Amino acid sequence: MHDVPAQPWYRQFWPWFVFSLPAASVIAGFITLYLAGSAPAMVVDDYGRIAKTTAQRIERRDYARHLGLTAELRFVESGELIIDLTRLRHESAWPAALTLQLVHPTQEERDRRVVLNGASGRYAASLARPQGRYYLALTDTDGNWRLAGELPQGSDTVLISAAPGS
Repeated sequence: MHDVPAQPWYRQFWPWFVFSLPAASVIAGFITLYLAGSAPAMVVDDYGRIAKTTAQRIERRDYARHLGLTAELRFVESGELIIDLTRLRHESAWPAALTLQLVHPTQEERDRRVVLNGASGRYAASLARPQGRYYLALTDTDGNWRLAGELPQGSDTVLISAAPGS
């Protein structure tokens, strides 16, 4: 018979395969330990500022509800935006101007901010109807109250109020 000399263990496949499985789990454990000890990458990290902003929005909405404010926004063919503001309580004078923010749901570059001048509840500004759907936030220039709503795609008129849930 012909004897084949045996190879040393470190030149064979199976010992390296068996050793590689525990070695891979040790390496994965160190990576996990490193990730657990590092600072988290948070998308939003200023919870205090967000909570304060939310509380201010609620206060301004509640004040608008207290005044009984509603606004009808109309885009007319001449490229003008007209807002008719009505209120149930006449605790103060009509504001000299209103600020309207139009916020596009997905594209920040399409957001707009418009100041409307007027008196006695009727305000106007030169603004053509933007294409698409927008969220609306209407405030007085002092920021005492806030009405929020949505301008659906294809609509030229919208009524917003400070009703519960808005």
